[in-house]
Amino acid sequence: MKASRRNIVIAVVLLAVLLVLPFWPKIRQALAPAVGEEVSCTVTVACQAEALPELRAAGVALEADGTLFSTPCTVTENSTVLEALKTAAEAADCPVTTQGSPAYVTAIGDLAAGAHGEASGWTYTVNGEMVMDSCDARTVQAGDQILWTYVTAWT
Repeated sequence: MKASRRNIVIAVVLLAVLLVLPFWPKIRQALAPAVGEEVSCTVTVACQAEALPELRAAGVALEADGTLFSTPCTVTENSTVLEALKTAAEAADCPVTTQGSPAYVTAIGDLAAGAHGEASGWTYTVNGEMVMDSCDARTVQAGDQILWTYVTAWT
C-alpha cells in the first residue's frame, strides 16, 4: 500500500512539473523584481488657480500657490505616468484612487473627481504639454516634469 501511495505522489509531482514547465519563463519573469534603468522625473500635484478660493473655503489644505505636493521621483524605465504619480504620492503620504482601464485618476488625497462640481477632476501635462493618452499608457522619460492639476471647470 505504501508503494502505491508513493507512486501516486511521484506521478502528481511529475504532472505538476510538466504543467508548469511551459509557463516557467513567464512565471519567473513575473516573480523577478523589476529590472532596468532608472529614470528621474518630477511630479507636482496642484489645483487650477480659478478653483483655489472655492477649495480653500471647503477646507482643502494647499500651499499658497495651490500645490498639494511636488517631489522628485525615480521609477524604472518604461514606467507609466500613473506609476510615477503613485510613487510620488506615497512619498508625500497622499493616497491615489483610480478607476477603470484605461485608468482614470478619480482622487488624489481628498480631492475627488466630481466633488467640486460636475466638471471637477484630474488632468495631467508632461513637460507643459497636454497629454491625451491615458496615464497608464504614457511612459515616463528621464527629466519629465509631470503636472497633475485638479480642475473645477474647463476653461
